[in-house]
Amino acid sequence: DNRMSNAELLFGFFTFFGRHFDWSQNAVCIRCNGSGRSVNKFTLQNKFSDPEQWYIEDPFDLRHNLASACSAAGRRRILKAMHVATSNLLSAKLKEVCGPSDERRSYFLKCKVDSSVTAEVMEELFQQCDLVRIHLPVLQGPQMGQAFLEFDGAAGRRKGHSRNGGYV
Repeated sequence: DNRMSNAELLFGFFTFFGRHFDWSQNAVCIRCNGSGRSVNKFTLQNKFSDPEQWYIEDPFDLRHNLASACSAAGRRRILKAMHVATSNLLSAKLKEVCGPSDERRSYFLKCKVDSSVTAEVMEELFQQCDLVRIHLPVLQGPQMGQAFLEFDGAAGRRKGHSRNGGYV
């Protein structure tokens, strides 16, 4: 169970892929990767004409390298941007930069709504479910859309789910 904050995850992403990941030997492959393991890009399905080419395996089409069109100049720009981002995050207060901290966790519920549903109606329906925020779509005419209800905890979301038996 990952307990890292958004700030820690973002910082870790830029640090790992910008400074530590060996792009010349390894591939980004969620299918084969495990904690602390690297995937040798030369063992995957695609063949390379340029050994410096990055390899990011498409999880839906294993023969597709998502980074195949990235040029050497593009790779340099991406790495430079990751280094800059890492430096900026190091000098900033990470939790202020990256959003909510671990102190508060949101739980969401998706509901189908039509254009007649208002925030007041939603608030009344879910008032006893520890509702924090309502995210309503802007709908024009007789349309259906998706609203997202934000709750303070899992128990509130479960209560909300029991009230959301169908279309609101």
